[in-house]
Amino acid sequence: MRFDLSTWQEIDTYLETRDGVLLPTGSTEQHGSIGLIGTDSLCAQDIAESAAEIADAIVAPVIGYTPAPFNMSFP
Repeated sequence: MRFDLSTWQEIDTYLETRDGVLLPTGSTEQHGSIGLIGTDSLCAQDIAESAAEIADAIVAPVIGYTPAPFNMSFP
């Protein structure tokens, strides 16, 4: 269950029986000429969603940290 794709009623129902929340974190950075800028955050989201299914938890929106100093020379 994703927090950002839920209504407040769905969240209310969820919180009646459990309170676990997974917070995926990733970075926003270059990954070479063919890699997606959001690779780290996309991977964190996928992993959190898989873990949430096992743990019956909700997934909060990804926190994408940026910039990394070694990536500052890239557009």
